Amino acid sequence: MKQELRKQFSKVIDKALEKCPTDSAQARWNFIRNAKYKTAIDTFGKRANKSENWFKAGIASLGPAIAAKGTALLEYKSQPSAKNLAIYRKACNNAKSVSWKCAKDNWLRLCEDIQSTAGKGNTRAMYEGGDEESLRP
Repeated sequence: MKQELRKQFSKVIDKALEKCPTDSAQARWNFIRNAKYKTAIDTFGKRANKSENWFKAGIASLGPAIAAKGTALLEYKSQPSAKNLAIYRKACNNAKSVSWKCAKDNWLRLCEDIQSTAGKGNTRAMYEGGDEESLRP
């Protein structure tokens, strides 16, 4: 199966590269890059993400904490003082604790998904990190 896909990819990429422009190196490189990507996706398919990124999932709570940390850092750099340093350290600690909470919540959700699929006897989905419904593209 894999060998057939490789042969198919080779044929399709060779055909696509026949139309490669020769007017400039930049245009040639862009064409080759785009043709290679499109052909690979068309031939092999795109891999589905098994679980969502914990950072993206928690951005609602992480965003304000990160913004507060950045603001505190800028304030400390513009007016260095013990008070601004304490504010900055507090903002750093808050951002760290919020990020740990988001990562932990994501880990617990993943564990619950694995546990529920194991309870259903769905071994394949269990090892892929979630319920079969959530794994479908």
